[in-house]
Amino acid sequence: MLKTNRLTRGFTIVELLVVIVVIAILASVTIVAYTGIQKQAVTVAYVSAVDAMEKQIRIALARGAFDSIDTGGLFVCAGMQSDFPAGDGLASGQCSTTGNYLTQPNTPVYANDTISTALKDAGVQLPGELASANRPGIGGDGISARGIVFFADSTRIALFWYPPDASSCGRASNETEALIALYKSSPGLTSAAVSAYGADWENVIRNGLGGWCSLKIDR
Repeated sequence: MLKTNRLTRGFTIVELLVVIVVIAILASVTIVAYTGIQKQAVTVAYVSAVDAMEKQIRIALARGAFDSIDTGGLFVCAGMQSDFPAGDGLASGQCSTTGNYLTQPNTPVYANDTISTALKDAGVQLPGELASANRPGIGGDGISARGIVFFADSTRIALFWYPPDASSCGRASNETEALIALYKSSPGLTSAAVSAYGADWENVIRNGLGGWCSLKIDR
């Protein structure tokens, strides 16, 4: 009986390289998609927390349970001190390096257990620590945040936050774009912005602050 010799042919170097390149492309696409989904999920978490706080604050206002809550001109973290362990470049009890970039830049924001307890007693659920966000800031003053910042005085209540994914503020205001619009509304302010940040001042502000968001409630 005759035996037929069969030539077993393996992959060439070129074929192997093509397969490796295809796998690498698929892996990179998957990573990018996963990263995008993660950022969207974090943004949704922030927006959901703010929406819940807004509803609870409005209910508390209607009941008169919010009358005595005032932060005394300070910005405080929406959570207890124990909700914010040291990490991400922030100290224990700290949720942000700044509360309102315009009025109190580079002013560390800490949790205040007295105010947080009053908020809880009024029926407001505090989210505590959320995913961290980092911005280069303007003029080298970097911004780090990991939660929602709360402010209240006799006329208004405000929530501020820097979500890691700056694409959406939900129903709230994008303070970064509002600031750019303010500068563009006046030739004098535009000139000052160009003088301070250069011809590309819009992108300097936009990239430096990212999606700085705020929600304000009149009392």
